[in-house]
Amino acid sequence: MTRDELTAFYGRYNACCNAHSVRAFPDYTWELRRLVVDAPWIAAHLTDTGTHRAEFHGVQATGRSVAIPEFAFYRVDAGTSPRCGARASTRTCFSKSGSPTSKAAGMQSGCRLERPRA
Repeated sequence: MTRDELTAFYGRYNACCNAHSVRAFPDYTWELRRLVVDAPWIAAHLTDTGTHRAEFHGVQATGRSVAIPEFAFYRVDAGTSPRCGARASTRTCFSKSGSPTSKAAGMQSGCRLERPRA
């Protein structure tokens, strides 16, 4: 795939993720800050944001807005399913008092990477 095709592919993927809600953070969004494409690799720097509206990891809803930086790396080879590795700490999501300190990443959005069209 070309650089332009990979860039378009990632744009569709991010839009798909933002179209799904995360139960504890119903306004959860992944805002793309930077995208680097070096075929077959895609590197994305995102800011994940939302409002804590339901129980999450045993902590009841607080109504507080939270944010966390995320870095994700994808390898997209034609004819195979994309592979992803992301880093955003879920351990730092809540302080010891139970208040959110940053958005938890790694929450399932119901969005999957689909194989790119050749």
